Amino acid sequence: MRDDYLDRSWADHHFEFTDAFHKLLVSFKVSMESLTAQQFDAPWRRPTRRESCPTR
Repeated sequence: MRDDYLDRSWADHHFEFTDAFHKLLVSFKVSMESLTAQQFDAPWRRPTRRESCPTR
């Protein structure tokens, strides 16, 4: 059959593939959560510039 030579390769390396794919999806999720938090951040919850600057 055509896929017989791929079966052994998949059996040997499917964990690495799924692990890499999982890392890709997790990093995508983290980046989307970060962008969403920045986009929908409430301005009244952020420190104002005067509060964030050090006092003299």
